[in-house]
Amino acid sequence: MPNDVSTRGYELPHPDNVASSDVVRIRNALTSIDEDVNEIWNDQAKQNLESTIELWS
Repeated sequence: MPNDVSTRGYELPHPDNVASSDVVRIRNALTSIDEDVNEIWNDQAKQNLESTIELWS
């Protein structure tokens, strides 16, 4: 089974893989993407809060 990954390390499906294997790979990739987006979202929210607090100072 080819072990294709994106530049960010997300597992990618491959035409030579069995569909049941790709389901697991896609699920793992979506979970990792969700974690990355959540981290970015939280960092941005923290920056926005810090900027708002600075305005009040």
